[in-house]
Amino acid sequence: ATDLANDTPSYKYEATYDGNGNNTSWIRYDSAEAVANDTPDYKSVSTYDGNGNKTSETHYSSAEAVATNTPDFKNEFTYDGNGNQTSWTQYGSSEAIADDMPDYKEKYTYDENGYMNSFIGYDSAEAIANDMPDSKWTEQYNTEKNAYLYTQYNSAEAIANNVPDERSVYLENGTTLNYDKRGNLLLGWDDVSVYDDQGRIIQSGASACAM
Repeated sequence: ATDLANDTPSYKYEATYDGNGNNTSWIRYDSAEAVANDTPDYKSVSTYDGNGNKTSETHYSSAEAVATNTPDFKNEFTYDGNGNQTSWTQYGSSEAIADDMPDYKEKYTYDENGYMNSFIGYDSAEAIANDMPDSKWTEQYNTEKNAYLYTQYNSAEAIANNVPDERSVYLENGTTLNYDKRGNLLLGWDDVSVYDDQGRIIQSGASACAM
């Protein structure tokens, strides 16, 4: 946008690209004053590997951050030989970037057909540093690829003890069998269950807990 009275842009956006056409940076000016003083309000810088996959994305979210070259948010990405993304690492503050201490991370694996078959999530810098993920899910197919087992872990303790919180078996005929962490078959996924002292379901249904 431009102020026609004095031909002064009130907003400006600049972008640069590498020889492969990858967007390596973009800069934004949010006011005429910022344009006139060449003090951008936002900046993003990206890097790529030889296959054109983005490997990092660094953000400067204020004029001060740009001026002092102090990024306050950063993402990093890795890939396998087939171009599948295998991890996403996040630095949520300038301190995390400066200390090289990411505070969130996800890791992925794929089967031979390129379908994601596992996810591992780390919700804190401590979890990443100690390689103690907070969440996980896996998918395991049978030989014919027409049925598979989905397993979900909702805590670091569940993962460490290999005790999934949820398991679902998807069968070829379209039937889904859902199990709780005790191994009990659930009649309805959202049903509330009542257990005996041995962990067996003795009552299940939407109104079980109301009785």
